[in-house]
Formats: sequence, C-alpha cells, structure tokens
Amino acid sequence: MTDISIQLHALPEELLPIMSECARDFSLHVTALRFKPFTATAIDADVLHEPMLDGGVRRIAFTITKPSLPAETLNGFLDRNPDALLLDLGRLKENGLGESWLTARTSNTVALEIWKRVAQKFRSATKAGAIAIDPRTGATSKLKAHRYSEGARALQSKGVVMLPVAGSSIIKLPD
Repeated sequence: MTDISIQLHALPEELLPIMSECARDFSLHVTALRFKPFTATAIDADVLHEPMLDGGVRRIAFTITKPSLPAETLNGFLDRNPDALLLDLGRLKENGLGESWLTARTSNTVALEIWKRVAQKFRSATKAGAIAIDPRTGATSKLKAHRYSEGARALQSKGVVMLPVAGSSIIKLPD
C-alpha cells in the first residue's frame, strides 16, 4: 500500500477551485462527508462549493468509480470505498484556522496515479515550510513538508492562529 499525505493550511474557498478542477480533469466522483450524525452524500463536482462552504461538510471524498453508498460511519464508507482520497477541510473559527489534510492509502495502481496527480495540483497551489511551536514550553520543530496558501499566510499576518489537526501546538508560517 502506498500513502499520500499532505497537511496544509488554506481557506476552504482557496481549496474549492483545486478540488473542482481535479474532479473535472480526472472524472472523479465526489462525496460530501458530514459528522454528528454521519452522512455520506454523492454530489456533483459542479456544485461542490455549496456543501463545502456551508460549514457542515468536514471531509470530501474523491473516488475513481461511483462511490458505494450508503454508509453509516466513516469507517464503513472507507471499507466500501477503500481507494478513496480524502480531504479534511480546515475551517476558520474564532480561535484560528484549522489544518486541512489530503490523504489516501491504496494499492490500486490506477487510483494511485490519479491521486499523485491530484496531490501535485495541491502542491503547485501552495508553498512548503512551517514551524510547530509548543505554547507551553516554547519548543519548536521544523515542518518542511507542511504546506500553506497565500490566504492562510495573509490571515496569520492579521493575527489569526494556524491550528494543527490534533494537539496543542500552533503552526507558524513563514512571513
């Protein structure tokens, strides 16, 4: 199995054009994933912005074939669609901008080639490099592979904190 993993900070509206382009360019099927309660809804790539920007969608799944639905849980969805590429959507909240994460794990060579091309589009639209800072101790760690958009960097310059997917560290983007 091969993994794809890109952690990044970007505004949802910056990710939307990349996602739509990838869905069109690679004839991908798109599923909006919501939680509490979990729902998985196939959506048209042309209206991707509607569920993505309404705040309720936390993940978008891409599949190279029509997704196998319904699913009652995320694990159930992934069991039925094992080659899916997931995009966790970081949201702008009062305490900062959440981290987004593009991820897949597959042994399907056709899916893997497409996911690599999708990942390249995300890399081309972002820059690399950040620093994780532990706010309790001040300890730092370089994150050479962490990516960010210009919108995220502009928000940081206005005092918005970049939040990680998990943990208490904060992410500092280059000035």
